[in-house]
Amino acid sequence: MTIALEKKADKLASELTLEQRIEFAERLMAGIDRFASPEIEQAWSREVKHRLDDYRAGKVKAIPSGQVHNQVKRRLNEIKASRIPSRRGVGHP
Repeated sequence: MTIALEKKADKLASELTLEQRIEFAERLMAGIDRFASPEIEQAWSREVKHRLDDYRAGKVKAIPSGQVHNQVKRRLNEIKASRIPSRRGVGHP
């Protein structure tokens, strides 16, 4: 992604509510589905079934969505911060 496109995407995302960002992301992902092979789709279907079976059997616990969203936000912020070049050593403290 070019820097200009990344800036446009960031600006758009900042103007959307959380629900709108989720809907936008779902639309973007829907456009990618055509690239998935039948084998990948089958593998994901098996994985989803396996995870759901484990949940229903009590083998795993669900994580509240708010906690998941906070973890994702924190990780995205870490990634974003790691992409910003350090200004240290360039005349800044």
